[in-house]
Amino acid sequence: MQRFARIADGVVVEIMSSPDGEDFAELFHPEIVAACRPCGAEVTQGWLLKAGELVAPPPPAPPTRAELITRLKNQRWQREIAGVTAMIGGQPVLVSTARGDERATLHATLTAISLGLRSDGATYNFADGVPRAVSNADMQGAIMAALAHVQGAFDLELALTADIEAGEITAFADIDAAFAAA
Repeated sequence: MQRFARIADGVVVEIMSSPDGEDFAELFHPEIVAACRPCGAEVTQGWLLKAGELVAPPPPAPPTRAELITRLKNQRWQREIAGVTAMIGGQPVLVSTARGDERATLHATLTAISLGLRSDGATYNFADGVPRAVSNADMQGAIMAALAHVQGAFDLELALTADIEAGEITAFADIDAAFAAA
């Protein structure tokens, strides 16, 4: 099988091939054939045509500190609102950590438990929308897990911000790896 790179404005935009024994020029429209040149298996989209030769593009510039901070803030936000699984009545249940009414309800419920205003076993709807009778002990454990989850996201952001400012984190992959490991 022969490989061909279709080139537009000096950039490989498509890799095409012809079956063994087939004439590439007979398989495609002449305008397409005119925009193509034979290429090796290493050539991919994005390669450049320079001085008649196909060459790999230069590596992308490393992200700026501002771009790293933006990526970090986005990763923290995604982690913060992802929710956390807590045990309710011996079953794993996703507890929403989204900002707004859901998180405010967690705080209000914790306050009600602390003040003795919530009946033990009162019904609560978690992220799955299923109403459950939840003991105050399980509810308090779920709320504490949610609050710890959110705080952990902010703590990780603070630590990674310091690493970015110190020049120890210089790539998006470093941020992604830190969140994956946490």
